[in-house]
Amino acid sequence: MAAWIRSAAVLGIALCLAAGNAAAEKKPVLPSSPQEVADRLLRMNMADGWPRHEVVDILDGIMKKRFSCLRSNATGNRDRWWTLYDDVSILALDMGGPRKFVEVEGRYVIGWSCRTHSCDEKGLSVFDKARNDFVFAINHYIRWDAKTVTWAENRDIGMISIFVPPNYPRTEWEGLKKVARKWGADQHDGVPPPIQVYTVDCRVPKSLPGR
Repeated sequence: MAAWIRSAAVLGIALCLAAGNAAAEKKPVLPSSPQEVADRLLRMNMADGWPRHEVVDILDGIMKKRFSCLRSNATGNRDRWWTLYDDVSILALDMGGPRKFVEVEGRYVIGWSCRTHSCDEKGLSVFDKARNDFVFAINHYIRWDAKTVTWAENRDIGMISIFVPPNYPRTEWEGLKKVARKWGADQHDGVPPPIQVYTVDCRVPKSLPGR
């Protein structure tokens, strides 16, 4: 009886290990660098691309680390204690996230999405191949750091806020503005809204704007 029990235990362990290995094999192989992310974003609609939910998970994780420590009113939800992460993510990743990424200016890989039931409000995800890093922008109607301004008061103006990491040189901002300006003009009948660049990263407190 003891021998039978030992044999059954060994068999059980072997089956568990086999099941664990099979599960591990099914997990997606995530990229090891931002550049690999960009390369695979451009292939997303091809056979070797990622399912969109994996792309959204990666971008969402980056946004959460950078923006979750700051209150924001970009979508009019400051009174619900929304953060800048909540606003950037709902605009850039709502409706399933960007369905397609394209390369522009020979340098930037961009994709965008909009807010459900309010598609005038949009979010833009940008991978800068030269800097090997991501930048995010939002097309919105309330200043993200506003405390009392209402959506209705800004409805006919609109604005684009670009959020860059602290190591992103000011000399490179104009390239981002050019991309955002073209993107914004497409959303506003050919006339781009005002653009403001912010250096924001919750992991580097000195980078945060004074508020």
